[in-house]
Amino acid sequence: MTGTIQKHSNVTTRISWHHFLPLAIVALISATILFLLHDTYWWPQDDGVFAYLADQLKHGKIYGVDVHDIHPGYHSFLNAFMLKAFGQSFVSLRYPVIAITIAQSLMVAFMLREKGFWVSIAGGVMATAFGFIQFLSPSPNWYALFFAISSVFIFKELPSSSLRNMLLGVIVGVCFMFRHPSGIFLGFGVLFSLLHEISQDREKGEPVGFLFAASMGLILCGCIAYSYLLFEPFAFLSFGIWPIVLTIFVMATKRAQNITVLKAAIPCALGFALSILPMIIYQLTWGDIGIWFMDSFLSGNQIIDKDFFTQQRYINLPIKMAQYLTGDLNPIILARFIYWVSILIIPIMTGVLACKAALKKDNAFNAIVPIVSIAAFFGYTSYYYQIPFYYYCSLPLYILALLFLLKPQKHWQKFTIIALLVFLNMAAFFLEAPFMNKYTLQNTVKSQIPYVDLHIKKEQEKTYTEVLDLINQHTMQNDYI
Repeated sequence: MTGTIQKHSNVTTRISWHHFLPLAIVALISATILFLLHDTYWWPQDDGVFAYLADQLKHGKIYGVDVHDIHPGYHSFLNAFMLKAFGQSFVSLRYPVIAITIAQSLMVAFMLREKGFWVSIAGGVMATAFGFIQFLSPSPNWYALFFAISSVFIFKELPSSSLRNMLLGVIVGVCFMFRHPSGIFLGFGVLFSLLHEISQDREKGEPVGFLFAASMGLILCGCIAYSYLLFEPFAFLSFGIWPIVLTIFVMATKRAQNITVLKAAIPCALGFALSILPMIIYQLTWGDIGIWFMDSFLSGNQIIDKDFFTQQRYINLPIKMAQYLTGDLNPIILARFIYWVSILIIPIMTGVLACKAALKKDNAFNAIVPIVSIAAFFGYTSYYYQIPFYYYCSLPLYILALLFLLKPQKHWQKFTIIALLVFLNMAAFFLEAPFMNKYTLQNTVKSQIPYVDLHIKKEQEKTYTEVLDLINQHTMQNDYI
């Protein structure tokens, strides 16, 4: 029982029943992990804001007038719908994140089917292990990651067409309205992939094409400006340099006629416009589009020069763990050290291999350009704020790209890749995920704070209970605090 799917690269992949067995296994593992952890942990600074905004919108407040946030708003409206559909609880906000985490794991497993049974399973589980469970909060970043993986899936599995390009535009637009920096980076990756897809090799002296050159130039200027604004050597080597190198290379070696660029870009732009139109209409009808624009797109820029923002560095994570290893050898610290060194070099390895494949003009590389380029451009989300949570916001895409770039020929090479994936998944789940280590499990309690319904740390329960008691003692209902 087989079928055939024609992909945009004109390569056919035969699909049979054994391709779906890994999907069932991945779904079972992902669902089990998420069931065990879905109501544990919180980051009250974020969870409280998300719940407050959702509750206010649920009760008829106007986004951008009565309540304000540094995001365009689709995230808050989804949360408001979840409160209405599933009840007044912090847990209700997590149900969509659980669903998209399982969905992205299935998409990754399906895309990896050609890499083999075990790689498909390990890769699918990876999309759960390095996702929501690493920061159990209904953050818009997790939705952005899902939209990025969905874009990669569409490029890989659907044939090139105006309808496909419009769908990509819709996904970029929705991502933009959940978290606009992520939407911009995803947009760069999608636009780059579209331009590369329609381009031809350029001989010396041939015209590049104005729209092709202008579009690539826009991408390049955006990457350079963002890298300069947030420059830090290790993060630049990990995330900043590779989109710049790939863009320069394509500008120097490819060309496309203006009409070809327009045929690809117009449906994508139309999809983008349609996806943001509901919020524009909402603001023009009930809100204030000027205030909404200032709050959503400009106010967040004020935090990038704060001490808490600039003092965090990814490179410090393994350095701190290495310091612990100078004493008694602790196997858990050693495993965490190996884990962090491994995942910190993944973006660099991916970038080096991508540039090497591009320079060789490998035809096989052309088929995976969207996977590699979307990973590279979306990696700027991790450049933004150097804490573990933000690193995980693009890591699954980098691992996916790396798995497609690696070309293991011998059995021991294939076994090594699978073994490393399994180790990283196990370490992510048992050593890194909140609430999975022994100390944390012993110091948690099911919260009695109204509407929370989460297992949180005992000291947090005590602190917030005392704060609520003070508020209740000294304020009347509906008073301003």
